[in-house]
Amino acid sequence: MKRCWLALMIFIIIPLLVIYSTSFAIQNTGEVVIGDKTEYVVPLELDGHTLIVPVKLNGTDSTYHFIFDTGGLTFVNPELADYLNLEHGMSVPTYDKDIKAYSTVLETVDVGGAKVNNLVGVVFDFLRQAGFTEYDGMIGTDFASFFNVTIDYRAKTLTFSHHVDSLDTVSGTYYASMTRQKMMGAPMADGMINGHIPAECMIDVGSPYGIVMPLSWMDVLYGYQISHLIPSVGVMARWPYSEDKPNYLGRLKSLSLGQFTIDNVPVIFADVHDILIGRNILDQFITVLNYPTNQMRIIPYEDMRFDNNVFSVGVRIRLDDNNVMRVTGLWKDSPADRAGLKPGDEVVSVNQRDINAYKPADLSAILANDSVTTITITVRTDSGSVTHTLEKENLLPEIAE
Repeated sequence: MKRCWLALMIFIIIPLLVIYSTSFAIQNTGEVVIGDKTEYVVPLELDGHTLIVPVKLNGTDSTYHFIFDTGGLTFVNPELADYLNLEHGMSVPTYDKDIKAYSTVLETVDVGGAKVNNLVGVVFDFLRQAGFTEYDGMIGTDFASFFNVTIDYRAKTLTFSHHVDSLDTVSGTYYASMTRQKMMGAPMADGMINGHIPAECMIDVGSPYGIVMPLSWMDVLYGYQISHLIPSVGVMARWPYSEDKPNYLGRLKSLSLGQFTIDNVPVIFADVHDILIGRNILDQFITVLNYPTNQMRIIPYEDMRFDNNVFSVGVRIRLDDNNVMRVTGLWKDSPADRAGLKPGDEVVSVNQRDINAYKPADLSAILANDSVTTITITVRTDSGSVTHTLEKENLLPEIAE
């Protein structure tokens, strides 16, 4: 059986990492295990916007820490794959020719008791490239697709259920039809932009932003459909497959996911291929992704709140290929831009703390935390070290009453 699965990998996994270079549709692999329980409530650890779950592989007793991401597929870091002696399948091309990957079959993937056998996965050093060196891999939508999945940010739980919910309307709950993205099988909710433009929206719990739209949508929304676009200097939002194209920050009149509507939504336009709905929207309600019935349910928290502006100094800081923290982008005319920060500046410290003391998620959290209103950034440039004290402000124009 194992070698049969490996033989299929050539046709299934190669398109996985050459994402968006082929129209090949990734199909689900694996076999769900139906045990004594019909529901598994898994504790979530929140690392910034990232969801961390406990995982056991191939029947071992050891528990590993994986990122859970509905916008991706399942992979294992090379160090863990070597420790578990995972069998090497075909070499898999990636978005970067210097990053090596190969296919494998995971005999058992156990997330808090929810199990799938013979799941095709990839051994891939992606998380290290993204700065998440402490995690062992990712559980993706290929695993989740066997279940009715409930994500509760407040309770810090992820529930995998074999129950198929009734389609009857429940008070306080909003519904959206759900399809699957052709390439990776990610959940796509039926949406509406500005009240009249249909749009399929990927539910991507791995995205730290509220809504990100492809650059091509700027032409669709040109003029009165969107207000006050702010260009980036450098890159503010980037995915592994993205080119280094400028981003734009604006505001939609409204975003609807099925029956649920949010007015005056900040939006980032970036080099992505789908509309992405991420953490800054999803963490305001319990999200139920019922993969078997292709239905999404939204249950708002009582104190639900959506920002209609972006309170920020307008800078993005990330590790470069040499593990040096650098400014990668700025929003034009933001406090960071006016202070003279530039893409490529090496960041030495943030708020008087050495930059190497920060995890990527901690740094992002400080920059995004509305209660932290002053950001002090020291950078090293060709002319020496310079310290900038920046006050956060609303980057978009205020909404007229």
